[in-house]
Amino acid sequence: MHFKKLNDFSYILKLEPEEEIMETIFKFCRQQKIYAGSFLGLGAVKSARLAWYSVMTKKYIERKIKKPLEIVSLLGVITDKKIHAHIVLSSAMMKTYGGHLICSRIAGAGEIILTPGSGAIARQYDQLTGLEILDI
Repeated sequence: MHFKKLNDFSYILKLEPEEEIMETIFKFCRQQKIYAGSFLGLGAVKSARLAWYSVMTKKYIERKIKKPLEIVSLLGVITDKKIHAHIVLSSAMMKTYGGHLICSRIAGAGEIILTPGSGAIARQYDQLTGLEILDI
């Protein structure tokens, strides 16, 4: 991964082939001491593991898509202990897949714009949803 600070408010990251998206963004944030913020991105992946969350059952349903896909949209929130991201992917037939990004490795390119916040944002368990939600 290579990066450049664009200004006082953002970075641009270039992920290399084989780099795992979530792991790379999390590692970059820890190195730069970023504990709050957001990001968006584009690129292409080899395959992806996505999830959909049921508030009713309080469980994730995971699916692995085992083919090359283009990142149509990647959005995420950075907090002190985790990265929460959703992604929309497109196949060669223009079929889209979307959901909570569990993991995915870059195929050709990964271009991320990351905007840090000041301070840190924590998460706390919410009994109603069964999720670790923002503690704000």
